Amino acid sequence: MRRNRDRRPRPETPPILSRGEECLMEANLDRFLSIQVAPKSRDRRPRLSA
Repeated sequence: MRRNRDRRPRPETPPILSRGEECLMEANLDRFLSIQVAPKSRDRRPRLSA
């Protein structure tokens, strides 16, 4: 039993993000999800704002 437990990779500690980076990631995720959810927006100009 002990051997099995040792073989499992230990979980990595999540990187600590500043509030700004968190907001940025959330915004990117929102944009990604909106692109995934709305395929009919393809005929419109793609929103590729940096």
